[in-house]
Amino acid sequence: MKRLLYILLLLLPCALGAQTWQAESASYQGTLQGGVVFLNDESDYVSFSISVAAASSVTVYAGVQSPYGDKVMNWQVGSYSGTSQLTEQTGTYEVNLGTFALNAGVNTIRITPNWTWFGVDYIRLTGLSSGGSQGGTTTLGGFHVSGNRLLDGYNQPFRMLGANLAYAWFKGYGYDRQMEAMRRAGANAVRIALSDGGQYTKDPYDTVQGIIAKAEALHMVAVLEVHDHTGSDDAAALQQAAAYWVEMKGALIGHEHSVIINIANEWQGTWKQYAAYESAYTTAIRTLRNAGIKHCLMVDAAGWGQEVASLTSKAQTILTNDPEHNIIFSIHMYETAGAPNRVELNINNVLGQGVALCIGEFAWAHKGEDVDEDAIISVCRQREVGWLAWSWWGNGSGLGYIDLVTNQYDEHSYTTQSVSGMSCNWGQKVMQAWAAEAETCTAFLTPPQPTDIPGTGDEPQGLPYSDDAAATTHVCYDLMGRPVAQPLSGHIYISNGKKYIQP
Repeated sequence: MKRLLYILLLLLPCALGAQTWQAESASYQGTLQGGVVFLNDESDYVSFSISVAAASSVTVYAGVQSPYGDKVMNWQVGSYSGTSQLTEQTGTYEVNLGTFALNAGVNTIRITPNWTWFGVDYIRLTGLSSGGSQGGTTTLGGFHVSGNRLLDGYNQPFRMLGANLAYAWFKGYGYDRQMEAMRRAGANAVRIALSDGGQYTKDPYDTVQGIIAKAEALHMVAVLEVHDHTGSDDAAALQQAAAYWVEMKGALIGHEHSVIINIANEWQGTWKQYAAYESAYTTAIRTLRNAGIKHCLMVDAAGWGQEVASLTSKAQTILTNDPEHNIIFSIHMYETAGAPNRVELNINNVLGQGVALCIGEFAWAHKGEDVDEDAIISVCRQREVGWLAWSWWGNGSGLGYIDLVTNQYDEHSYTTQSVSGMSCNWGQKVMQAWAAEAETCTAFLTPPQPTDIPGTGDEPQGLPYSDDAAATTHVCYDLMGRPVAQPLSGHIYISNGKKYIQP
């Protein structure tokens, strides 16, 4: 029998000691026998989510059972990965996975089979920072929506502020170094184009795993989307995208706090096909939910992502039809939805339906026509709507003017672009907005105290640091999510999930 369970394991005493975590209490897919999770095939896994109070260098041991012959085990510790040989032994014994640097906040340790089946009993960590989070009783869940708000796993509002990464058709350039450059530039999220094999080369299971691990290591939220069926009106194409996510569910489950699934990019190109739009998405969403995928889902507007009326007509119905009621909707704002004098009306009309919204793509110009990028950035800030600029690098067919950078590995390689008598330093404008507004998702930081979690409309009062020596007792992080012992004047820091400028 396979069982799915998601529990954040905090630094609390367990049966084998204060730094041991039992597999049966982790997120897993496999067969539970006598407190040991047996991993029978490559889609099975045990995933531990470890909340660390401060950055630590730790040694990780796995308690395993390897009856009836030698085995090979895959493991991931944060952004690190490798394999370990398991020898035939009776009962549980320990394997040393190595010594790793863990970031403050939530770190994932994941074990999967490489060759033949084996059992996982527990993991044990030595060298962890002894200071537990004051919010240690706060449980980390997944992204979820509440009215117009996207809330993270600690029930904190989160605004995605990042860019799109065209991986599906540029696999040879990788994703690691591009994501690193985006993070250095201040992005807190990345939307990555993947392929189910319908148009581009299919992205396999280990690629999805690797992207998620990299995003978590960088403290970036990953929005994963299938790009093969852009503009398609075929309901079967949308189902193919849904089937891909079901196939990848072993890589997705356990990462509800860090991953949003954008089912398919810009499915349904034809306008005013609202009944077909609702029906196809309702079916696709049920496919995911029936498979046990509980992530927050993203649904693009029809009309190549620009038909706002498809959302004002059907977004609330699609949300209601979702058994999890956990969907954020997306407009792609180009020369139609993002035209001058249309942006604020379009955003307000969708929010008026009582749903959560993100601008999943937008640019400063498109096909030689103007897009009001300043209004998009401004209105989204006012209405607390997230956005993901199109795109980091790689636009062809005469659309190079909407590349954010000219060298995909260098966040400083932005330049002024021109088209049809218009010009804009697109990359600089986007990165300046990230620097001013992007906040690291609190799911990657230490759990906030319950008293620190603001209610709807609440804003924290005052700065976490001042000339008062007592104020330096606050825990703060830089924009990469790293703890800071002594904040510097004029620099931006994060404390309790909020961003501050040190006076």
